[in-house]
Amino acid sequence: MSAEEQLQVIVDKTIENAIMNLENYQNEVNASNDILKVKDTNEYIFGLIMGQVLLGGISALAQMKGGKEMPTPQEQTKIRDMVYKRVPQIRERIFEK
Repeated sequence: MSAEEQLQVIVDKTIENAIMNLENYQNEVNASNDILKVKDTNEYIFGLIMGQVLLGGISALAQMKGGKEMPTPQEQTKIRDMVYKRVPQIRERIFEK
């Protein structure tokens, strides 16, 4: 498996793990909304998941590079593209609930 394929697997697993926690995220937003002031819980959760997945992909790539250097801007763009192609599926799964 190539490094890019390994990274895609990690991105996909991170997405799946985040989606599995939707109910927990919703409960947390509802419990803390007096502080958070969230107007649209699903949009908030979408942003939370996107941040987790993007950071997770960048962290995974840094580890794949031996943990000694951060991914280059071009590599980060590649990760972003991997995540962004899954945006319709992520949104669908968040908003179907």
